[in-house]
Amino acid sequence: MPRVLGQFAKRGLVPSQWHSTIAGPRGDELHIDLQLRGLRPELCEQIAQALRQMVEVRLVLTSEKRLAKSA
Repeated sequence: MPRVLGQFAKRGLVPSQWHSTIAGPRGDELHIDLQLRGLRPELCEQIAQALRQMVEVRLVLTSEKRLAKSA
């Protein structure tokens, strides 16, 4: 977790939400779900690539939430 959080901290970013869970069939996986507000897509991809380069990181998924436009 500290290495993951470090990727955000060194950029001066603080996640608006963070949830981590010990998972996997043997309880040897750490799943982390975090959210940041107002992150540029380019920076999001840059951080995701840095996370993917970490030892033992198996999967990094990104998504973008958009507010529904009112009529």
